[in-house]
Amino acid sequence: MRILVLSRNAWDDTNSIGNTLSNFFADMEDVEFANIYFRSSKPNNGLCKKYYRVTEKDILKNYFSPKKIGQSVEYSKSINEKAIGYSREKKLISFIHRFNLRFFYWISDALFNSEKWINKKLDSFITDFNPDIVFSFAKSSSQYYLTIKHIKKLFDSKIVLWIADDEYTSLSLKNNKASKRDLKRLEYVINAGTKVYGCSQQICDYYNDIFNCHSTPHYKNCHFDYPVRTSVNNPIKIVYAGNLLFGREKTLCEIVAQLTKLNALGQKFCLEIYSNTFLSKEQKQLLTKSGVSAFLGQRSYEEIKSILSNSDILLIIESFEPGEILKTKYSFSTKIIDCLQSGSSILAIGPNGIATIDYVKSIPGAEVINDIKYFENLMSEIADNPLLLVENANRIRQFALQNHSPVGNWPDV
Repeated sequence: MRILVLSRNAWDDTNSIGNTLSNFFADMEDVEFANIYFRSSKPNNGLCKKYYRVTEKDILKNYFSPKKIGQSVEYSKSINEKAIGYSREKKLISFIHRFNLRFFYWISDALFNSEKWINKKLDSFITDFNPDIVFSFAKSSSQYYLTIKHIKKLFDSKIVLWIADDEYTSLSLKNNKASKRDLKRLEYVINAGTKVYGCSQQICDYYNDIFNCHSTPHYKNCHFDYPVRTSVNNPIKIVYAGNLLFGREKTLCEIVAQLTKLNALGQKFCLEIYSNTFLSKEQKQLLTKSGVSAFLGQRSYEEIKSILSNSDILLIIESFEPGEILKTKYSFSTKIIDCLQSGSSILAIGPNGIATIDYVKSIPGAEVINDIKYFENLMSEIADNPLLLVENANRIRQFALQNHSPVGNWPDV
């Protein structure tokens, strides 16, 4: 079987999207992969070798010579063979997201909407690979919409979609010309799918009501490379590994403040924060308190797995801000699976009614706090009985084994 994967970013296991792709496909047998992507960074995974890349710079540079746009490349390095670090592109993208610099989005959108990049080089790449299945995220952006539209027109491939987050709600709330256009594009993309999957049961139910797309949930699998913890660190080690967007940074700042109070009273905890989100010097200082917490930046996925397995409490955080709740209500954090497979205890912090928080509530042994003010009390209880973390970790592992063990190939398409 040949699967062509569409992704905006390069297929890179050090970010959540790339890691999710690798997790989805890692247990499939007799499959060859190719990837069309739209950033300048290089791929970094152990599954795919064939790539086709188009960037804004490429379109702009060759705007009046469109036959030159696009590049077919091959990479064979695995994640362990590549040094991990920030690229200029990653810093720029994170900066644009954090400060919502719409000007850059408009330029990118205009360049891709020109369709100058849809040329014979792209067709040759797709024809030569001859995919049986095209896998794409269900998104309205020009890159996904125009590529899927082109493939539907010229190629006889089944299209499998995955709804990774709720784009529909944010678009419908804007109610302007661009959002109305993107809603139509989103509808087209979803209707183009031979099979549609979603990141949570909630988002499947929601999109089925809107688009009648018959989507079903599909989650990442756990790979149990590490045993369940049998002891507790001193001080008790708490870890957050994930992005700091959608208001999560503010929740972490409150956690740092409460841990500072607890440590001053003699209850020893340490918090480590790992994230590829770009932060200013001042923001890093707010998350770093001597003897309490540290912002440690980005790590490779393999290193993160080891860090999580050697920690006592793993944090899953969602924002309490109304505007951010709307953005994340139906999304399922892929960090849940990373935590489930670690062998450590889990604590989720966030409001009721969010898919991620509701799912963690269903996990025996996992703790959930719906109001950040109760964090301090829970930590005091854990400090008095730290072996409770070991008991919880064992219950969590049993749940993971029963519900998230690898199953091989995807369900029928």
